[in-house]
Amino acid sequence: MNTELGRIYQEYENDQDLSKYVRSLENMVSKGNDFFALHVLLGNAYGRQGKNTDAVRELNRAIELNPGDASAHYQLGFAYGKLNRHQEAISAYQRAVEIDPIFSKAWANLGARLGRVGRLAEAINAFQTALRINPDDDVARKGMEEFDAVFVRKSVWARIVQWWRRWRAGE
Repeated sequence: MNTELGRIYQEYENDQDLSKYVRSLENMVSKGNDFFALHVLLGNAYGRQGKNTDAVRELNRAIELNPGDASAHYQLGFAYGKLNRHQEAISAYQRAVEIDPIFSKAWANLGARLGRVGRLAEAINAFQTALRINPDDDVARKGMEEFDAVFVRKSVWARIVQWWRRWRAGE
């Protein structure tokens, strides 16, 4: 089966026809093939097509077959994120970094999702961890820049409000 999967992937690399590639992978699944790499590839292909619910299904199946693969959890987090299922994305990214503590992209995406749900201290910690692992991580760097900008705006706004209250009180 791995040779057939390799052939299908090589065909995709040659002609870049994503729909044909997905059909070939789906055909393998329909024939009863049930192995980790097949479900990961199909999940990723669905994700590239914007079929994120299908991507989640396939990536969950891949994780059932190999729960210790950090990359599959990371990809699942990405698919959940595309569906705005933030808590499930956070859980998937957390599992990815539990399995592979130096997976900087998983830390960075975890930070982004935590920020989306307002868990700012945890988000900053995740971004900082990603940057300690990989100082060039764009997602983590941009995330930290956004938080810095928010804190600066809040700080300036707080000073304006404080001044206004003193002015109203006649100080």
